[in-house]
Order: sequence, then C-alpha cells, then structure tokens
Amino acid sequence: MQRSTFYGDVFATVEGQYGHLINTQRYYLQCVGTDADVAGVPLSESRQRVTTALIEFYAELGNSLIIDEESGEGWTIRKVIRRLIAHDRIHGKAMERMRCRLSAR
Repeated sequence: MQRSTFYGDVFATVEGQYGHLINTQRYYLQCVGTDADVAGVPLSESRQRVTTALIEFYAELGNSLIIDEESGEGWTIRKVIRRLIAHDRIHGKAMERMRCRLSAR
C-alpha cells in the first residue's frame, strides 16, 4: 500500500521498514555524538553494532547529558535506548499489520 504522510512516504515493504530502522539508529547515535558502521548490514547486525557503540559510550561518559548542537535537544544514553525501543515497537506493529493484510489475500 503506497501512501504519504506529512513526514514523507510510508515504507510499503518490510525491507523499507528495516532500512528506516537502521537509519534511525544511526540518527540517535549521532545525537549523543557517537556512531556505528551500520551501512549495508542486516538489521540484527546493525543493532548489535549500535548496542556495542552505546556500551562503549556509556563506559566512557556514563549517562551524562549531551546537548545536540543542531537542535539544542538534550540526550542521554537512556533516552536513546527508550527512543530506539519505542521506534521499534511502532514499526514492529506496522510490519505485523502488513503481514495480516498480505496473509488475508
């Protein structure tokens, strides 16, 4: 099902959802000033790399507040993890709805 929202096009495939999840992980890491090489790897591998980057960051700085220079928003490791989980849940539910629609055909 192809459609758009005010955020842009809706991801119509599971692969599109996975790509979006990987890009969002990278965005959240950049908000706290770190990164992980997640380009071109499966979602499970990218999640492992993101987790490793967050563990290393936490070992170095703890849960200190980082101010994103671009937006001025405050970020902590806990906030990044909460956002990742909430974002995954949203898209997990969307993929489940896709599965239900496709299996009903």
